[in-house]
Amino acid sequence: MTSQSPGQISLEKLYRLLDDNDWQRVDHPNARINVFEGLDRNGEYIKLVLPATADLVDAQSLISNALALLSESLNISVNSLTAFLVQHIADVLRTRSFRLVGHDDSLPLDIASEWILRMKQLLAASAYTEHDPRPSFEKTGALGSEFAHHCRFGHTFKGSFGLSIESPVFVNPSIPELEASAGQPFERRVFERIARGIRNLRDAVNGDSIDILLESYSTGLNANMCRALSDAYEAVDGRRIEYLFAWSSEIPVAEDLSGLNPFVFDGRAYEFAKATALQLEQKDDCEDQLVEGMIYQLKSKEPVTPAFELLQADRVITVKWSTEGAPGKSIRVPLSAEDYQLACDAHRDGQMIQVSGKPQKNGKVWTLHNVHGFRIHGFND
Repeated sequence: MTSQSPGQISLEKLYRLLDDNDWQRVDHPNARINVFEGLDRNGEYIKLVLPATADLVDAQSLISNALALLSESLNISVNSLTAFLVQHIADVLRTRSFRLVGHDDSLPLDIASEWILRMKQLLAASAYTEHDPRPSFEKTGALGSEFAHHCRFGHTFKGSFGLSIESPVFVNPSIPELEASAGQPFERRVFERIARGIRNLRDAVNGDSIDILLESYSTGLNANMCRALSDAYEAVDGRRIEYLFAWSSEIPVAEDLSGLNPFVFDGRAYEFAKATALQLEQKDDCEDQLVEGMIYQLKSKEPVTPAFELLQADRVITVKWSTEGAPGKSIRVPLSAEDYQLACDAHRDGQMIQVSGKPQKNGKVWTLHNVHGFRIHGFND
């Protein structure tokens, strides 16, 4: 018996743990269950079965059996594994609105609902920007909407009216056998992006220049995030908004954000955010280019469940791209499922490919954005 009930376990978190530890989903005709294949301690392949939804009649039995197999595979106790899967780890964004004079014990309902909507838009825009760090974009896509849905409405507090937004963070427990990725969880990276962007906004206001905001959109605020912050300020009808982050102690926070002080978004910050959004929306780092070359790496991870967009990794190919008069460089190209299959065929047959888009460098990595026109070079010429 476990010290925690399997009924308390988040299927979403269990799926994420399987994905982090390289368990692969296996096709199965029964849509009510999900079957996964992984390795046991002896390096032999084993399968486990999980319910597609928690309301399945025998969901708890399936989860219990899966925990037993998974704990054996990972060489930890069922109690340790279950304790991790039911614990609540979250980063928190606390915001409060307040007047220049006096205070609010409450807010008019229409103002409160509009403010919450703008905060939801900030979360969606931040998640999509973390996934695809461009100066601006038209829509946040399914990933942005799923991340906003993933966050939780926390406690409100009186005096100057405030609310808390919690972002549950999926991390591996501090058990050596389960240390999967050295990188920060996506959920933490999204909140760090917001915090870093707000810090840059503070520095921009203090320095009386938006240059730092224009130069840091790939790691901080882009146009959509600036618009969401500005819209939130408008929504609270002349009140200022304070932003403060509380980080989960389970994950070390980035050094540049440690001890970050609260930031008050006032009229001057509003003007800076609006000006930054306008310039970033007009920014176009590069023209549409044709990328031609050989594929030397393919990477695709299917979602373990369609219910949570964040679990879906891109189908990405890496191409050795050469331009006239310049040394060759590697560029990552995300593809649709159909184009990815064509890429697999081209890689297998040693054929060159062509694809168009906008190359953008983020750190040392080149990525092609606005991808279109994928084709195998020489095919149907």
